[in-house]
Amino acid sequence: MWKSLLSSSQKVIRPSCTSHPTVNLTTPIATRRTLVVSPRFYKDKAPNDFDRESLNPQRTEVTKSGTDSEIAQHDTAWDPSTTSPERELEATEEESHSKGKKGTLNMSPANQDVNKWRGPEEGGPARNADKESTSKRGQPNKRRTVHVKEDGTHVSYR
Repeated sequence: MWKSLLSSSQKVIRPSCTSHPTVNLTTPIATRRTLVVSPRFYKDKAPNDFDRESLNPQRTEVTKSGTDSEIAQHDTAWDPSTTSPERELEATEEESHSKGKKGTLNMSPANQDVNKWRGPEEGGPARNADKESTSKRGQPNKRRTVHVKEDGTHVSYR
């Protein structure tokens, strides 16, 4: 029985195998990619402010009239006898004038004339200058009157 099944299966397979296989040439078997390695031509020239290893002494963290490195170049910046901001401002101004340079702490918290609080009338906005007072928030009249007893215990609306 097995022999008859095997022989009959071979007869069925043989005619299908006699046909010639066709090759489809329109689709590639494998896609080949090329890898190109090139150096980065446009390197960032700006310093990275968030790098903890790099130092950038050209910052202006506090003063608006000089950089930190300009202030650190003064001898009075490292003098331990001058510790008050006002005295440091005077000493830096004297040293700057003796060297023929401008002062580097003119616009800083050490200068009390620049740093003091100004009143609302000096340097304030010029809008609504013709009005006596600004607009006020309030509740519109709802045609109800509020009556309060003299002792303040009872409030009634009429």
